[in-house]
Amino acid sequence: MSTPSVPSTSQRLARLAASVFQTPGAFIGIRQHQRWRVLACDGALPLSHEALRAVCAYVHAAEAPLCIPDCASDDVAALAADDLRFLAGTSLPPPDDGAAAVLCAVDPAPRTPQQLPADPATTLRDLAALAAPSPARPLPTRPPPHALLDDTTAGLALTDAEGRFVYVNAAYADILGYTPAELHGEPFAPFLFSTPQNQQRAEAAYATALASDAKLLDGDWTFARADGAPLHVYVTTTQLTHAGASFVLSTVVPFAQHQQLENRRKAEEAQFQDLVQSTSAILWRGTPDTFQFTYVSPQAEALLGYPPERWLDEPNFWQEHMHPDDRAWAPAYCARATEEKRRHSFDYRMIAADGSVVWLRDVVSVLTRDGQVDELVGVMIDITELKDAERQRKERERRVEALYKASRDLLATTTADDVAELILTLVDAVFGYSISAVRLREGNRLVPYYTKITSDVAIAPRPVYAVDGASIVAEAYRTGDTAVYDDVTAIEDGFTRAPLQHAAYIPIGRHGIISVASVTTNGIDPFDVRLLEILAQNAEAVLDRITREDTLRAARDEAQELSRMKSAFLANMSHEVRTPLTSIIGFAELIETSPEERTHFTRLIRRGARRLLDTLNAVLDFSQLEAGARALSPQLLDIGDHLRDTFAFFEAQARQQAVAMTLELPPSPIEAHLDPDALQHIIQNLLNNALKFTPQGGQVTLSCTPEPGALVFAVADSGVGIDPAVQEKIFEPFVQESTGNRRTHEGSGLGLSICKRLVDLMGGDIAVESTPGDGTTFTVRLPQEQRGG
Repeated sequence: MSTPSVPSTSQRLARLAASVFQTPGAFIGIRQHQRWRVLACDGALPLSHEALRAVCAYVHAAEAPLCIPDCASDDVAALAADDLRFLAGTSLPPPDDGAAAVLCAVDPAPRTPQQLPADPATTLRDLAALAAPSPARPLPTRPPPHALLDDTTAGLALTDAEGRFVYVNAAYADILGYTPAELHGEPFAPFLFSTPQNQQRAEAAYATALASDAKLLDGDWTFARADGAPLHVYVTTTQLTHAGASFVLSTVVPFAQHQQLENRRKAEEAQFQDLVQSTSAILWRGTPDTFQFTYVSPQAEALLGYPPERWLDEPNFWQEHMHPDDRAWAPAYCARATEEKRRHSFDYRMIAADGSVVWLRDVVSVLTRDGQVDELVGVMIDITELKDAERQRKERERRVEALYKASRDLLATTTADDVAELILTLVDAVFGYSISAVRLREGNRLVPYYTKITSDVAIAPRPVYAVDGASIVAEAYRTGDTAVYDDVTAIEDGFTRAPLQHAAYIPIGRHGIISVASVTTNGIDPFDVRLLEILAQNAEAVLDRITREDTLRAARDEAQELSRMKSAFLANMSHEVRTPLTSIIGFAELIETSPEERTHFTRLIRRGARRLLDTLNAVLDFSQLEAGARALSPQLLDIGDHLRDTFAFFEAQARQQAVAMTLELPPSPIEAHLDPDALQHIIQNLLNNALKFTPQGGQVTLSCTPEPGALVFAVADSGVGIDPAVQEKIFEPFVQESTGNRRTHEGSGLGLSICKRLVDLMGGDIAVESTPGDGTTFTVRLPQEQRGG
């Protein structure tokens, strides 16, 4: 690809622009592959790569040369980056392949109109004319246009190969105390040096520099002014070739002014070095073919722990200390970008001397010379914290998404157990703490429903906490506020939690509490605690809903049960009342028509009336017990005598049914403080039931066995037994295997319900064991000493 001029001429043109506009730096930018880069520069450029590209694009887009004395006051938004105040720039003639090029002079200090050439636009056009390629646009046959130099504030002089002034501007002549006309065409030596010896030395140095490198003339010189006074100046030179002739363009600055510029340059360089020293980045230079470092800044050792000597001496240091996962692609990527001569940046990992992994962002510039890649320069920026923050952000996003999904799943749960299980599953899968637990309230206790302990933590099973206890878990539950402890082992509440350190307790409203803990200090992220609080709030709402549903369901079931009991009561009462009344009425009519059967019918009438009375008594007893109106009057009883009297009451009925009855008592007398009526009522109901359901030839046994502080009464029969489905609710009122007109046995359905309530009133318990076809045993356990009430 052709360029606006050969590299050496580009450098000189940039230097000339810096001299004309008295800026610390100037450069030529060229656009290749849709990207701007610096082709040549002179002096210090106060701009970053991004700002340089923006300046190039801005100048190229302008329709004419532009000169901006103060970018800040002119409010040039596109150039707001970096420390840029003055800008002079123009587009250069395009190369043969149509690429774009610009010439720019820049300064971090603004300019006043008095400090600028009279016509900056014409000056810039003249500079652009010097870049025109040959032979398409041949250079002028005369020396560079004087308008380029006339109005600059710097002292400029153009001398030919013989050392004669071809041109001097007003500033140059004024510095020496002459007019431009006095110097034009004259040899420089007699006008600049007062003694022949100095003149001869200057002429010899000029000839040598012209033959080799004009830069040999650069430096401090002491000239003689027109009035003979010595003048200390600083000279910079640029060698030009025009129409086959050689010229030297000299810039003269009084040394005091030069010293000010030099001091500013050194200060800026010191600031740059301070920036290099203070930043956590590595500045480097390297070869483009092997990537071997030729320079690394001191931060290399501070950042990765390897001394700079190793970076420079080991040919494959970069590749060998790269993370294995990045070694396969990063060098290849850098090689492709280098081959394409494009600036590039990429992130990869290096293994530090201590074995840790350091993330680096490497920003690499590809420097070229004569169109070929010459060197790589770059900066490695430590982005480990940035990567950690990115990883943490992604992890937090994952946890938030998991929380969102769990919240949706919570809405579908129907039991508190399901809620607790779902919470623990989420906490364990998403957060992965050393230990996590979900406790729900049962009465006055916080019971761990689900607990997860990682395999590397040795700790006892998690305890049940009393709601009103002194534990920190119970305290957090009572206050309803999340409690976080940096060192939970330092808490003295009577519970051991080692080896746990960091712990958090998040209440689930009045329903329970979530516990998480880590074996490391600061092991629980505050962000996680906030997520757990949101989870607990959602769980509380769901548990509130489940509680309401359970309450409504229980009320519905109770209403249904009451309805069933009412229907059973009406059916049983209809049967139990109507049947004996029908018998009484029928037998009374028979007595009137058959006097000879009066005795038999009278007995039947008495039996029907007794059945009706038993039914009414059962209803009355049950209603008293339900209303809590039944009081106990315990007395000292001889249990043996009491049971014999009750047993004897049923012996006649047993003989009539051909059922054998047995009474089993311990050999020694038994005494107890019990309510005699309640005990008799219980035993009678159980014996009556046993005889009712025991067929002819069967067996009924009543027994009493003493236990420490209690008596155990048992009534066993060899009757038909009870269906298992009925056994579960046998003590509920009106529960029978058959009801209403479908019943096979008499009874109100209240006998066992009354037994259960009397036993409860007496502080005991009653149980049933039965197998259909093999009989039934009712067992009553009562305390031997009973209080009244």
